[in-house]
Amino acid sequence: MKKRTFEIPAEQLAEFAEMLSDRGIENEIDGKTENDEIIINVYYDPGEREFILELIEWCEENIENDVD
Repeated sequence: MKKRTFEIPAEQLAEFAEMLSDRGIENEIDGKTENDEIIINVYYDPGEREFILELIEWCEENIENDVD
């Protein structure tokens, strides 16, 4: 089983969690960052890699990155 870690803003956590729940993907909350983002570990089998790529794409499209 592989693991991918995501940092999700609290206001978007419900939408992210729903995507995980819909697919039955194993996950756990692992804490909070200095920026109050929730750290989520997602565990998946190689056959679920395509869905993980979809999650990565969703993050890139929906999570603002602060650029100093």
